[in-house]
Amino acid sequence: MSYVVMKLVTGEEIIGKYLQQTETSAHLDNPLVVKYRYGVIGPPSVTLARFSVFATEKQAEIKKNNIVAEFEPVPLLIEYYLKMVEYLDMIYGESMVEDLEAGIKALEESIEKKKSNHIFTDEEMEALFDNIQVKGALN
Repeated sequence: MSYVVMKLVTGEEIIGKYLQQTETSAHLDNPLVVKYRYGVIGPPSVTLARFSVFATEKQAEIKKNNIVAEFEPVPLLIEYYLKMVEYLDMIYGESMVEDLEAGIKALEESIEKKKSNHIFTDEEMEALFDNIQVKGALN
């Protein structure tokens, strides 16, 4: 299996497993975005996040005109990537669906209240925002 780190024109770096490459695009399995966390001193820490949290597929087609450079990742990054794919598969499952369903329900209730010219109290607004926030690690 071949793994790759790509630098995109957006400045993002992604890592994934090559599925195939065509003249115009690269197809990756489980692409993850490389995120850097900078502290006050010292080197940044690195974490990985889903390239698209709400996509129905785990593969992505990256158009070559969006790729600035490609690199072979160091073995430790590949190991970290594989563990993160496993971890992210566990946390992005039923709980995310449940969170989205709760958010949709809260929005529907909000729309109905708005249609009836209901004036929201501070407590209702706070409850609404609590219900529409997706819980879990998105980054």
